[in-house]
Amino acid sequence: MKKTIAPILVIALAAAPAPATAQDLTAVVGSVETAAAPLSSALNIPPQVREGIKAVVLLAIIAGIIGGAVEGAKASGTLPNDGGPGATQNSLKTAAKAELDQINQLRRKLGRQELIWDEEMYEQAMAWSAKLGKTDGIEHNTKGYYYSHLGENIAAGSPASSLADMWIDEGPGGGHYRSITYDQLRYAAIGITPHQKYGYVATFLGAADAGAHNFPMN
Repeated sequence: MKKTIAPILVIALAAAPAPATAQDLTAVVGSVETAAAPLSSALNIPPQVREGIKAVVLLAIIAGIIGGAVEGAKASGTLPNDGGPGATQNSLKTAAKAELDQINQLRRKLGRQELIWDEEMYEQAMAWSAKLGKTDGIEHNTKGYYYSHLGENIAAGSPASSLADMWIDEGPGGGHYRSITYDQLRYAAIGITPHQKYGYVATFLGAADAGAHNFPMN
């Protein structure tokens, strides 16, 4: 009997379109039964076994729908992905913006203006983080234009959503903490990329305006 179930499952699954609504799922049940019925009758399979096969097919379809939805959410960035190499640039950007929100929460508590996300700084921060990730490095961009004119913090570790905590947890005595809470900061961005050694690396860039500016470095 076990040998006869496999071809029925293959036929049923092949006949089942991807359902989008409850009505579609009901239609799929009908198509599964219709596709498998001739072979089931020819093999004289008992009704209770047919019901079991139908249940297995439906579970496989539902599992596929859920899995596809989760992967789609991760790819679009609506569901953060901290799971390593599978993390997409969109999901990491979502995590980076969430970390800037953490920094802004701290700044609000200190009575300071919130930082505004800057896309140009983000591209530069991403470029430096990507370089560090590929070379296993953790260092400041001492020769770059942005390090000469913007504040820069670096952090590495895992998960990606925890990197800003390293700066915040230093407290007022830490140089990184002072950089993210500097009173004259107005614009900022964080670039997060995978890091071969530490999991993830984040580069924070901040400035008093959206153009070139000098302010205290670490």
